Amino acid sequence: MARTQTDNPEAMTKIAEPPIVDAVVIEMTRLKLQQAPSDPDLAVHYYLLLTTNQSAQTIGQFIPSTMAWGLPLFPQATQSLKVLNQGSLVLDLSAKGRVVWRGVAQAQLKPDTDVKKREALLREGVRDLLKRYPPKP
Repeated sequence: MARTQTDNPEAMTKIAEPPIVDAVVIEMTRLKLQQAPSDPDLAVHYYLLLTTNQSAQTIGQFIPSTMAWGLPLFPQATQSLKVLNQGSLVLDLSAKGRVVWRGVAQAQLKPDTDVKKREALLREGVRDLLKRYPPKP
């Protein structure tokens, strides 16, 4: 997590891990793969990367600073500012310690997005990623 100094990764794990694991189990079952209690042929690892993304546009940003345009020079002022929480979900499928397939899903969330919506996005991300598995030759 790279959003604020007070972020608590353990608390986020408690929130995010259950829907991710549940969605992986559902999708792997759909792919006709079963959970192995020990010594699996294929292991699934996930990484959830959370950060805050910011983009800004300023007045005159896209106009070259040349007199040919006939515009007076003016100080830049922020015209548009967008701050969103951004996350990436990475699923690695590995066999015998080597990654054999990797999928990455990204989403942007408004800071006030409720827990149900976030959970639905996680499940949708897992579902969309595992639709691409197995890779087509």
